[in-house]
Amino acid sequence: MTSNLTELTLDPALSPTTYTVLTVLLTLYTFSIVFGRLYTAMHSFTDCVVGVVMGTGIWWAHSSWSGIPLVLADTSTLASLFSILGFGAPGEMGTWVLWLGKGLGAGEWVEEWVRGGGWEVPLILIPVCLLAVNQHPQPVDDCPCFEDAIAFGSVVLGALVGRWGMQYAGVGLGIGRTVVMPGSGWVFDGEMGKWVGVERGWEDVAVWWGVAAVKMVVGAIHLLSPHHASVTSC
Repeated sequence: MTSNLTELTLDPALSPTTYTVLTVLLTLYTFSIVFGRLYTAMHSFTDCVVGVVMGTGIWWAHSSWSGIPLVLADTSTLASLFSILGFGAPGEMGTWVLWLGKGLGAGEWVEEWVRGGGWEVPLILIPVCLLAVNQHPQPVDDCPCFEDAIAFGSVVLGALVGRWGMQYAGVGLGIGRTVVMPGSGWVFDGEMGKWVGVERGWEDVAVWWGVAAVKMVVGAIHLLSPHHASVTSC
């Protein structure tokens, strides 16, 4: 669980101002969702608290977030304790650095297991997903939360099994990596094996918004179609 502090010296993808603005907007957005549920009496206070805790916990377990660095003197009692337990890493000038809230990185090892596994991958994932659907509590009143949960689980199952199928069959390996929307300002460097930020022009911005608009229109047409309405009402 130790790592060198110098490994974290990476160029930030966002400026401090942009990061602060986005953080404030996302915080207000999250608060509006919770407050709206309480204000309209759609959920109780306990529902919202448990939902926030579960959502945060799932994100923490799935992510590989480096955490918030806490710098301690390497001669302190806490630094010695964390060193024995294997938490943190030595820093500069006689310090010990502990990363608070560091993600478990479960998402990465699940992806590695899916990409490198055999037939045990679908034989485990499919029954687990079906069991989750079977055990999901049915709401007393009509609520889209049930359909949303089933759709979410189905998408995750399809993505994982699809990724496994591509790797196992050896097809489509070139598109097995993460992709971004056109005009986003990121290009994949095959030699370096990572995404590299490039300067965006007005043409790139126009392409990005054009693709985003097309995706929203196609999705809205599907949701508003009579076929979709008849299926969700069943």
